[in-house]
Amino acid sequence: MAGIKFDGFDDLIDELEQLAQNARELDGKQEIPMSELFTQSFMEENTPYSSLGDLLEAGGFQADTNEAFDSIPESELDAHIARTTKFDSWESMFEEATGQYVTRKLGF
Repeated sequence: MAGIKFDGFDDLIDELEQLAQNARELDGKQEIPMSELFTQSFMEENTPYSSLGDLLEAGGFQADTNEAFDSIPESELDAHIARTTKFDSWESMFEEATGQYVTRKLGF
């Protein structure tokens, strides 16, 4: 009986192994710089600003450190996000940026 020859399985296996490796690297708790989440392209696609710093500065927020960012009243940040971006809150913007980051890291 003649066998059927398939081409490309080695490439598929390599891609799946790379995907698995990328997923392992994302496993667990990680600290990701805001600049990696809120890339220039993300900001330009979703806001009138080219950086998260510009968006925050336009809202009158000081966020030079993590502590300064954490001290921004959430309701004020949400209002600024809703007025100036495609998102209705900081949380929704953060979730979208995180989803895009994971997609990039997985290699899609």
